[in-house]
Amino acid sequence: MQANTLLTSTKDSVQVIKTIFYWQSKQALSCHCLLRIYIDEVHERAIVIASELDSNRHNTAITHDIKGLASAVVQTFESQIGVPLEQIVWIVHYGDFSQPRSYENIGFSDEFSRVDLPWYGTSLGEGEGFWTVLRAAPRKEILGWIDLEPVDRVLAELASH
Repeated sequence: MQANTLLTSTKDSVQVIKTIFYWQSKQALSCHCLLRIYIDEVHERAIVIASELDSNRHNTAITHDIKGLASAVVQTFESQIGVPLEQIVWIVHYGDFSQPRSYENIGFSDEFSRVDLPWYGTSLGEGEGFWTVLRAAPRKEILGWIDLEPVDRVLAELASH
């Protein structure tokens, strides 16, 4: 597994963790995604956004291993997140950065899905969770308190460190 470049910052009492996160999939493949964690300790809430990257296309996609990804994120960041696991909002994010650049996918709009995972204490239960594609209004309601930077900007920021 590769080392993660990790950037953290705090703005308006919200801690932000940004990294290219590596985990071992259930198929024993080394996978990665852009991971952003937003932690609001004042309101005891957290959002984890996992953005599928084209560079991971030959490995296991997030949609096929959300539980493996979530378990690895919790194992790595649980002490920093600091809220009960069932209160973490898990978002899977796709966009033009998720597939090879080509004429056919120019302007592919970002898509966000909320995944409600079956946490039992610190363990995940059966099933792959309940997936909900977030349209504009629910997305704004869930993500409205965070400053979600474009993926390309975050990747450039991580590459510069």
